[in-house]
Amino acid sequence: MRTIALEEHFWTAELAAPAGTGPLARSDGQQLDAALRDLDKARIADMDAAGIDLQVVSHAQPAAQGLTEADAVAAAR
Repeated sequence: MRTIALEEHFWTAELAAPAGTGPLARSDGQQLDAALRDLDKARIADMDAAGIDLQVVSHAQPAAQGLTEADAVAAAR
């Protein structure tokens, strides 16, 4: 049987919260930022360690709601 993790999050540099704000306004904010940006080696290693075969990822907030309407439409396209 495969194990699939839902509700896993990531974010892109363009839409991430500014350093020291929102969810990054905590003592481990820098590590959280790095983890959310990683969709490669560290994430795969964490999945392997937890026995996860597949993750369904979605963009964490702030996301498109942090953009102007024109920028959000362009990013969606």
